[in-house]
Amino acid sequence: MALYEELKGRDIIAAVEPLLKQGILELRHSDGKIVPRDLRHTYATPWLHHRCSYRHNCFIWKDIVFDNIVTRVLPQGKRFVPSSCMNCYKVVVRPKNLKQLFQLATVQYGLDHASKCGLETRYTVFGMYGGYFYNRGLEEGLQCYKMVRDAVNAHLGEDVKVLLKRSCTEMEHGVGPSDQWEITPEQEHFEKLIKSKFAMDIPILDQQPHLKDHVQRRWIEEAYKLGDETVWEFIDGPLYPEYVTYHGEIT
Repeated sequence: MALYEELKGRDIIAAVEPLLKQGILELRHSDGKIVPRDLRHTYATPWLHHRCSYRHNCFIWKDIVFDNIVTRVLPQGKRFVPSSCMNCYKVVVRPKNLKQLFQLATVQYGLDHASKCGLETRYTVFGMYGGYFYNRGLEEGLQCYKMVRDAVNAHLGEDVKVLLKRSCTEMEHGVGPSDQWEITPEQEHFEKLIKSKFAMDIPILDQQPHLKDHVQRRWIEEAYKLGDETVWEFIDGPLYPEYVTYHGEIT
């Protein structure tokens, strides 16, 4: 193999150069590893997080590797799901309304499991609200499913959908059905390269109370916009002045 092809094969900088230019990533001065430039929490999130997990490293494997390298650089036939993501199993809950979403948040804190719940903003997901409980491996996922299913039955109702899925929805849509995923030697080589060039010790901080307050206020405002009738249990009256109507003047 010519030197150019060898360099091209291990040139991670080129793959993430747009993120470096945007200031999302930077090179750490102490060891040259690629790290996120800003670790501050974003306030513009629809999710209420609980016990953010260090085990998944979603920022590296999902946000950087899959979203910005795999799907934007690799051709369709070469795309893959990171092996760490293949081992992620999520218990998904589908609240039907705002009231059930707040009930799910209480369940989330009570179960004390790595999880999030909030507004669904993706067009690829059917439903306005969602909850996700994160697990490593199928066995842990099945145990979590039973725990969440029982809690949802008791607090939200047996008619609320609970399911166990593998990895992120975007990965199944981008690569194919999760029961057909395979790890290739090329993928193993690429992942070793990622682990050697990226800082894998990125701290993950829990949301602070004032950020959670902001998220839940957004829930209520979005539910009002969507016409969710349970919103009236969380507000004293219309959030905005009602308009004058004239249809009653017809005789």
